[in-house]
Amino acid sequence: MTSSRQKNCSRCIHSPRSTLEQLVDELNPQRSLTYTPLFQVLFLFQPASLQSITLDDLCWSSLETEHQTAKFDLTLSIHESTDGLSGVLEYRRDLFDADIIQRMAGHLQTLLSAIVANPDQRLSDLPLLTPEEQTQLHGWNPTHVAYPTSLIHSLFEAQAHHSPD
Repeated sequence: MTSSRQKNCSRCIHSPRSTLEQLVDELNPQRSLTYTPLFQVLFLFQPASLQSITLDDLCWSSLETEHQTAKFDLTLSIHESTDGLSGVLEYRRDLFDADIIQRMAGHLQTLLSAIVANPDQRLSDLPLLTPEEQTQLHGWNPTHVAYPTSLIHSLFEAQAHHSPD
């Protein structure tokens, strides 16, 4: 983004009266019918306090619906309830295979389990790959090499003696 676009975007985001439509109008991004104008991935957290709302005589509650078409390339929705957290990954099937989404979910589960097990751990030290994937990755890249216990200059002399030309 250019500097003026960054300023406009920042101004719109921090303005409590800005809507997504106003932000899109202000930034005027190049339009395409294949994706949304500003973002393609959405993370949504729905706290338990928003599951139902009572206003005067009206009681509102959330209703889960089935979608046949993903609104964005990838959406992760986390819902909090008295039973804990549950989540849904919604994705465009023309961009992602079910196996890839399953691996993403496994990576998220690995990450969240590590955070719960050790909440003080540095972010850079948290695992993302499952133990099976770590083993597979190490198997693809065998880095252990058995080196002789001789000193380097001795090895150099032996090689020079073995192939003098």
